[in-house]
Amino acid sequence: MNKHLGLIKSFTIIPLIFLIASCKPSITSQNSPRAAIVCFGASITQGVGADKGHDYPAVLSHMVKVPVINAGIKANTTRDELKRLERDVLQENPQMVIITHRINDLNHNILREETLKNLEMMIDQVQSCGATAVLVTIEPRELQGTTYFKDFGELARRKHVLYIGDILKDIQTNPQYMKDDIHPNNEGYKLMAERVYTNIKPLLK
Repeated sequence: MNKHLGLIKSFTIIPLIFLIASCKPSITSQNSPRAAIVCFGASITQGVGADKGHDYPAVLSHMVKVPVINAGIKANTTRDELKRLERDVLQENPQMVIITHRINDLNHNILREETLKNLEMMIDQVQSCGATAVLVTIEPRELQGTTYFKDFGELARRKHVLYIGDILKDIQTNPQYMKDDIHPNNEGYKLMAERVYTNIKPLLK
């Protein structure tokens, strides 16, 4: 945690930015017969800390009427994800891609500007293939109250995608829902899946 104190101090406090349901008309939702939803990200998408079948994509699959594919790989940065987007996501011909981002880039000294650029390229490729993109952020406790994630909401608005900010708010600070300092347990992932479902439900076909 101390590793990022210099960066953290450079950010100023801002209110949390959410794209709420009233913004739905501006969201680009593609009309297509595609089936699957792909959950794309790193260890939290993969389900580290959960028992088999209790990761958030698996739980989400019981809430929606279409298959949900878990395309999470632990320790991935946006550089890694951009490289495997075609193979692991677009080839599945999804109707929706849920891109989840925490701070793996920051841990690997990737500048926020590059992270945002990589995310924008992923969103562009998802949309150009006719799928609906959703951007989800996970704000660790050491970055809460800073501006690090401010531009992620701005990116989502500019690209007309649904933004779900700070998805683990009040989960990661409650030991009842956490396996370790970073990853939820079964109950934590269940709450995460419920929050994702509540937000994406109006966009589902």
